[in-house]
Amino acid sequence: MGAAWTHICCSPASIDFKCVEWSDITMDQPMLLLRPTKIGGGFVKEDVLAYVDELNSKIVALENELKEAQESAAGPGLDQQQAQKYENEIKGLRSDLGAANAALRKAKEDLENQAKNAGGDTGKLTAENQRLTAENEKLKQDAAKFQDVKAALEKEIEKLKADLAAKPAEAIPAVPNVDDAIMKQEIAKRDSQLAEKAAELKAKSEQLMTKDAAIAEKNQKIASLEKDVKKLQDEVDDLKTAGDSSMSSSFDMGALFAEAQMTAKKLTLEARNAAEKTTREAKEQAESIVSEANAQAERKIADAESVIEATIMEANAKADATIDDANAKAKTANEMTGTVRQMLNNEIDGVTKKLTEITNLINQLTDQAAKRLDEAQSVAMEARKTVGDVPDPKADAFEKPKAAMADELKVKLHQAPEQKPVKHDAPKQESAANAAPNKGVKKPANFGFDFDDLTKAVEEAAKNGGNDNDSWTL
Repeated sequence: MGAAWTHICCSPASIDFKCVEWSDITMDQPMLLLRPTKIGGGFVKEDVLAYVDELNSKIVALENELKEAQESAAGPGLDQQQAQKYENEIKGLRSDLGAANAALRKAKEDLENQAKNAGGDTGKLTAENQRLTAENEKLKQDAAKFQDVKAALEKEIEKLKADLAAKPAEAIPAVPNVDDAIMKQEIAKRDSQLAEKAAELKAKSEQLMTKDAAIAEKNQKIASLEKDVKKLQDEVDDLKTAGDSSMSSSFDMGALFAEAQMTAKKLTLEARNAAEKTTREAKEQAESIVSEANAQAERKIADAESVIEATIMEANAKADATIDDANAKAKTANEMTGTVRQMLNNEIDGVTKKLTEITNLINQLTDQAAKRLDEAQSVAMEARKTVGDVPDPKADAFEKPKAAMADELKVKLHQAPEQKPVKHDAPKQESAANAAPNKGVKKPANFGFDFDDLTKAVEEAAKNGGNDNDSWTL
């Protein structure tokens, strides 16, 4: 028994501390498997309690063995020295068992207190850390979405630039009377669309900057919580170290438990360092990605703004030049049209005035000729009556002109001569016409009397009331 106890207490290095499934452990194997906690560097409470119970059961088994040894020692055939030897061994074992029970109870109480003190705060900090990590991932996803939206807006801006570059050539027709209002309205519409897209891109950029600021704030909070967790872990480690140092170094069972704690602590530290390294690398990578995304976003926004401004300025310059050119052409065309219209009106008025004068003169001549014919017929009739030979009025060769013939003569006289089309260089022709107004007009036939005298006689007759026809002479 003593040899077995010595092997268990003094050879802790021979025990393999490996994590195995609970179903693989049998009653013959020592319960020295303690699972480390994820945060805090301690052990799972249930494992510690099971380990203490196993130690208690072993103590009970040793007590039973001692009792059996005492009964064997009291049996016949046992000498006094051997009995004394067994009795001394039993006393030593009882003393060792009492010390082991006291140390185990103290270790159990310390572990329970540490679990109670550190478990609540660590759990809260862990939950908060997980929540902030989830929010950080969500913010990264939002940043990726904003990058996609920004790319779409940049494509839309490029499309608007292409449309705006192609639009001025299509919007302004090559005619002098272009509609300036429609062209300005189209340009204003394009400018409004560009302004809306620029405002939308600016809003998205501000939202992205807000998300980046929130990510930075969450990262700072995560770092603060990690510091708090590390501080609590260090306090727990200090408590465990103080509890371990308080045990007697001569007690082999305490050394075994300390060895188990050290091994578990080593594994915990390695796992925690690996987790911290992974977290640190992830944070650095996230910060690098966010910084790069912000830089790219700022560059793209600046490029888009410069391109938009240049495009707007170029479009405005082209539109102004086109409008000025169209206005100049329209003004020139209007001036030419007004000049030609005035010249045509003047020429038409002059021709109309001349036609009116000629028509009036022809009417006067026609009336005068008819009167002269009537007088001539009357004179001829009187002459025939005087000589006594009165011919038949129906056979008279000197007949009075019929009304239809007189009307036909008036119509022919009233018809104006055919006018040639007037060209735009009419001022020279007009001056030539004024210089020789009667050059192309045929002279009337001479009926044996002067038309000027006839005209004067008509005017005098008009003044006297038209009753002095007898004073006319052929």
